[in-house]
Amino acid sequence: MIGSFDEPLEIDLYLREGATSARPRQDALRARLDRLASTPLVSAYRTHTWPARVSTDGDPERIDRIEEWEAWAEHRGVSLAPAFERHEAGSLVSEAGYEEIVLPVVWTDVTAGDDRLVAPHVDDGPVTVPQFVTALEARDGLGEAGSVARTVA
Repeated sequence: MIGSFDEPLEIDLYLREGATSARPRQDALRARLDRLASTPLVSAYRTHTWPARVSTDGDPERIDRIEEWEAWAEHRGVSLAPAFERHEAGSLVSEAGYEEIVLPVVWTDVTAGDDRLVAPHVDDGPVTVPQFVTALEARDGLGEAGSVARTVA
């Protein structure tokens, strides 16, 4: 289970493309996870770049992945909003609107066996990607002490 680190973690880091002002923050998180990837705590680490918005009529692979994360959140009783925001959008070429999902600047999908953690999400309070990375660093002795239980609960 992720909270007790019973199994090595598979970490997928997602970065929103075109987030120029957030690039330093994205790069810093990537560097921290790069360091963690070389520890026994992490069995796999991948980085992905996604667009800022995904149309629900668009890329089926991305929509399927987002729906997996939404199902995880619903099952856990947490919310991915406001980080993942669904809304109706208009079209300049037709009268029909469509639904799109605006994605966060950075997010993670972490699995350990059958367990999963998607950050950011809101539980009793927000659980951010930096909080989660800090907790992992504390667990592995790479960073400051953090509350692993709070971050991964």
